[in-house]
Amino acid sequence: MTKSKKIILTIFILISFVLFVLILGYVSFKRIYRTDFYDIIKLELNQIENKDENINISLILAVIKTESGFDEKAKSNKDAYGLMQLTFLTAKDEAVRQGIDISINDLFIPKTNIKLGANYLNYLYKNLGKTEYVLMAYNAGINRVKNWIDNNEIKINNGEYECPFLETTNYVKKVLTSQKIYKKLIKE
Repeated sequence: MTKSKKIILTIFILISFVLFVLILGYVSFKRIYRTDFYDIIKLELNQIENKDENINISLILAVIKTESGFDEKAKSNKDAYGLMQLTFLTAKDEAVRQGIDISINDLFIPKTNIKLGANYLNYLYKNLGKTEYVLMAYNAGINRVKNWIDNNEIKINNGEYECPFLETTNYVKKVLTSQKIYKKLIKE
């Protein structure tokens, strides 16, 4: 084989390898940042009355990714159910506000879980205002977050909100990071 053919073959192999890595990376990215249930989310968001401007598809996708990893049959050790990991008590309270009757099994139905989860986030926005507070409340409970606010226990460090629970602080960071990526991915 001549020297020029070896160079061409080497360039071809390198280009093929780079393309393979790019395609593999894209496929992996799409598996990590899934957009399953996009249509259901869009429909449910359009039906929320007096919807807060911060409630959007990228936020719901980020919450679902963080809460259940898109496993509609997920059940946590804290008895949270479905895509958006709602406890039955929280879901029941939201269902009452929505004028619907639910059972625990309904929380495994994506449309129902997303409807209740999105409306609950809207309820939290109406009560707390800031996205960081809303996400803290979604993770740790609204009354706990109100106490933290009243007692000045939420700190801002390098632009990031920190609360007394490390798990909740990390949860907020994960959701907000995923939301930024989803905003670009779905062009929101």
